[in-house]
Amino acid sequence: MGSVAMSKASSPQASPDKRPRTQLSLSHRKWNGAPMERFIGSIRRECLDHTLILNAKHLRRVVASYIRYYVHSRPHLSLDRNAPFPRKVQPPSEGRVVALPEVGGLHHRYLRSA
Repeated sequence: MGSVAMSKASSPQASPDKRPRTQLSLSHRKWNGAPMERFIGSIRRECLDHTLILNAKHLRRVVASYIRYYVHSRPHLSLDRNAPFPRKVQPPSEGRVVALPEVGGLHHRYLRSA
């Protein structure tokens, strides 16, 4: 059996003394945190590396804005260049293309407007 690493994590059920309980995670399973590490890397590269963060409240607001963009607008290669909440295809007859700024103007969503 592989080595066992200790990590602090809150359990859904609070312990009687209200302290976080220690959970064991298997360190030989290298891919346990890979999706989250990839997501955090995306936030850093696409958002935080281009933004001057003023305080903790500002950081939360910027990250929340990026998460909305990530889920609703950002194209994902694994989803055939679509967002997790798919967008409808807008034919040219619906009007000209308009850019809508997201994440404080750092990224844009493009729609057709009459």
